[in-house]
Amino acid sequence: MIQIPTSWNEVTVRQFIELSKVPELGFDEMDTQLRILSILTGVEDDVFINMELPELKRAIQLTAFTKSQPSNYPIRQSIKIKGVKYNIQYESNKLIGGEYIDLQEYIKKGVNSNLHNVIAVYLKPINYFGFRKSGCYQKNKDGKWFQTLESRKETAENILDHLTMDIVFAMSGFFLRVYQKLILRTQLYLEVENQKAMRNLKKELRK
Repeated sequence: MIQIPTSWNEVTVRQFIELSKVPELGFDEMDTQLRILSILTGVEDDVFINMELPELKRAIQLTAFTKSQPSNYPIRQSIKIKGVKYNIQYESNKLIGGEYIDLQEYIKKGVNSNLHNVIAVYLKPINYFGFRKSGCYQKNKDGKWFQTLESRKETAENILDHLTMDIVFAMSGFFLRVYQKLILRTQLYLEVENQKAMRNLKKELRK
């Protein structure tokens, strides 16, 4: 029997990333529903195509939750993924320069397709006692601790298949605020760069 998720707490980040690509495929309504079912179950589209209509209709009805995003999940201070506990760092001003630059790149390339990478920037692995997890951090030249790139990549990979979307939505208000701030700062930066380019062009034209 095919197991079909009926809520966001059964959907992984990887599945959500795939779901977010469906509108771009330009499918009609039926093909869209078949693709959603395939992503959520890991079963090929053909299996659903060969279902009797009443059974297919029931399967499609179970995925109705994907048409809305919940907003009543409690905010968490920490989460556990694949046996590792993480503190959620909600203060963007505590990010080091490299993390902030990476975050801008992820957002520029597309938040949905880089959701696991964006989240990984804010998840800080801790041990049983709540201190920095051994082997996951190092100090920069100013003596400030930061998560290593290798550790962050491992976190991002674990997020893909072991973090469910109910937890992500619980953090979504925070990530939305971060996204809006980054977009604003990027726009301001581009405006400044454009102004510099225009000034340089005018200088060249005067020669």
